[in-house]
Amino acid sequence: MDGQGADQNAAALTGGARGAVQASEPPPGSPGFEGADQQAHETDKPSWNDLSFLQQLGVSFQRLNEESKARGATLSADSAARRVQQVQEFQRRQDAGEELNVVEKQYLLRNRRAVSDLAQAVGRLVEARHNLDRLPASDALREFVAAQTPEQAGRLLREKPGEIAKALGVESLPALTLSLIS
Repeated sequence: MDGQGADQNAAALTGGARGAVQASEPPPGSPGFEGADQQAHETDKPSWNDLSFLQQLGVSFQRLNEESKARGATLSADSAARRVQQVQEFQRRQDAGEELNVVEKQYLLRNRRAVSDLAQAVGRLVEARHNLDRLPASDALREFVAAQTPEQAGRLLREKPGEIAKALGVESLPALTLSLIS
């Protein structure tokens, strides 16, 4: 600031109080950090209502793609978890001095990377869920789907029939297209 001394500039920057420091962000992993991080990502995400019809349709196809990735990662994680469990059982028996048959030994050899496979599948699942959370969605449709009672759902349908119908139609087009192709 022109014409002012360094002390006055520092006081202006710190809000007028000497030695005052602006609050830093919460440490990573804390609930406050997660909330602030979520809030920062939501401000980056465009509003569903601000998107054109074609952009909404594009988001719906992206959502279908990410949901498919999440389902695939879930199945991979389930398979890997079952293999890890079986490997641990065979390993426990082997460590106890029990002799494993040839098939069990081959299973142990083939599935020695089951823990790594599980970690990779969980990583893919987390990434797909993160990508899904970043996609804009219709608030009216989200409220309608989350309604706890038929009365709440009916009230929302009376208040926002056009928004809910449009969002439901746009969100169902990718699945309809996929079923028609199949």
